[in-house]
Amino acid sequence: QRHGKRLREAKKIRVQSDNGTEVWFDKTDAPVIEQWGWTDEPGRWDHWPGAFAYTSPTEDQGEGVIVLDPGDIWYPPKRYIATPVKMTFEKGAAVKIEGGWDARMIREYIEGWQDPEGYAISHIGFGGHRRGLWNATMFQDPLDIIGQDGRTAWGTTLFALGSNVTFGGSHATGCHQDFALKHQRFYLDDELVADSGEVVADYLQ
Repeated sequence: QRHGKRLREAKKIRVQSDNGTEVWFDKTDAPVIEQWGWTDEPGRWDHWPGAFAYTSPTEDQGEGVIVLDPGDIWYPPKRYIATPVKMTFEKGAAVKIEGGWDARMIREYIEGWQDPEGYAISHIGFGGHRRGLWNATMFQDPLDIIGQDGRTAWGTTLFALGSNVTFGGSHATGCHQDFALKHQRFYLDDELVADSGEVVADYLQ
């Protein structure tokens, strides 16, 4: 709830990394979703054992580059990225997805839907589960899990491409994929709130 409150106050999200990530998205008046593993009001969606806050950024806004590092996690395949992937964003959508085999598979997944909305940013946020195990995917059958450990691990970054209608957006494509990033710096406006597996702002602890 504290993470969600801070996210609502922010107007802009910025993500950086030492390996080349430098991207921003606008979230002025964008919806904020909090997950903590249960729901107590009609219409509120949640998923046990999720614990993170995220937003569906303003559509058609956002520029920069996100670099996926080996060891980051790709969903729905529920596997670790093996080769670096560089995504270039313009007007809130990935216009280039460059790299080796992983980049090709990500592109082919989107192309298979034959819908350009699959390239649009869907949601972005930072993990709030202190017990989320980054290595859990190594030891679990992908058919048995949805991957909440990696998606919600404390102080990490999660973003998605594709459908955002669940969050009040207009992109209704069936294409949706998430990327959990371990070594990124997550800023709200100009404040660093999460860094490479740590939530650094004291008031968010």
